[in-house]
Amino acid sequence: MQRSVHRAEFVVALVGIMAAALFLWDARRYAASPFEPIGSGAVPGGVAVGALGLGLVMLVQAIRGLKATSNEPKQFELTFRVLAIFILTILYVAILATGWVRYAHATVPYAILGIMIIAEHPRRLIPWAIAIAFGLAFGLDFAFRHIFVVDIP
Repeated sequence: MQRSVHRAEFVVALVGIMAAALFLWDARRYAASPFEPIGSGAVPGGVAVGALGLGLVMLVQAIRGLKATSNEPKQFELTFRVLAIFILTILYVAILATGWVRYAHATVPYAILGIMIIAEHPRRLIPWAIAIAFGLAFGLDFAFRHIFVVDIP
């Protein structure tokens, strides 16, 4: 595998780690109240810790140069997919932050597009992507609003 692929993975890992650290720092400002069982900062904090861990794993693999395949075009495609998901996630969070769209309505296209970006054969997965997106979006919306009593956008 060429050195440029490892450098690209290294940069993607660093960007992911920095974004996760920023989200983790931002999640601290959501104080728990006695009326919310888990607090508003638990989910963004948990996601940030998971993303931070994955970024560190990717960073170690990029430094060592240990990848399962040496097919450079395949590695470039995977790096592009990671960047596309990263950009899609930033747009998703920005849209949620504006308050223009409710959580469930923003999550449906985000999940469908995310699945299409990640999938090897996206056309085959369109019905599944739609079902997963609607189930995830409206199921989590219901769970957070009515079970965890967390106010989400």
